Amino acid sequence: MIAHSILCMPKIEPGMTKRQVRRSLGRPHNRVSQRAFERQYRSMMIMGRGRKGDAWLYLDTPQPGSMTFIAFDGRRVATVQIQQASDQ
Repeated sequence: MIAHSILCMPKIEPGMTKRQVRRSLGRPHNRVSQRAFERQYRSMMIMGRGRKGDAWLYLDTPQPGSMTFIAFDGRRVATVQIQQASDQ
């Protein structure tokens, strides 16, 4: 079942719009501004300094126990990172 959910997850790539991400994955579990993201997730510098945007968090995506962080630079995906929840 886990392998199936990984295969079924749509590919999210840099350059995609927020609308494309929302259509692929649905509404995020959490959305944070760049500043709040840097404070909360300092150990996960996926946004890069100086970006103007926000980050979306999807829980249990692509599989139970994992988290997908999508950082935006403006309205487009800048970076995508997937981690196991226990890795924080």
